[in-house]
Amino acid sequence: MSVLGQSPAGELELPSSAYEGAGSRPAQSYWNESWERLRDNRIGVAAGVLILILAAIALAAPLFTQFLTHYEPYRLDLLSTFQSPGRPHLLGTDELGRDTLTRLIYGGRVTLGVAFLTVALSLSLGTTVGLLAGYYGRWISCSARTRSPWRQSSPPSVGAASRGWCGARCCRSSSATS
Repeated sequence: MSVLGQSPAGELELPSSAYEGAGSRPAQSYWNESWERLRDNRIGVAAGVLILILAAIALAAPLFTQFLTHYEPYRLDLLSTFQSPGRPHLLGTDELGRDTLTRLIYGGRVTLGVAFLTVALSLSLGTTVGLLAGYYGRWISCSARTRSPWRQSSPPSVGAASRGWCGARCCRSSSATS
């Protein structure tokens, strides 16, 4: 006769899993599993590599234009306007004789700057609103949820669900005005 709780660990039976394959793969962290899923997606990896290459070219624009195109992005050459793509100008020239490839590479720098600024601004603003809504609770949370841009651009059924989650009277009065 064994006393409850004093049996050896080898005698304990673990419950079987509800679905197949539960024991076939070891547990992983969120980031490891996400990395595996990304590696399995060939199109996603190819797009990511392409974006990294284009960002590297944009960041190294002075080097590329010095060694590849040999033109400055703002230099005018009114004698060679609207040239077709060819040997001296790989993508041709515009109406003021500026090299199109050089201007395209330098334009990538502006695009990267705008993209990073937009992400930083939305991240800081969203974090601030989220922290305030989480700290102060009900009233600010309801207001933030009903005024958020995703709600305004989503189908009416999603907006109705967000009003249902709130459960406070402030959502009913504020959603009527938005």
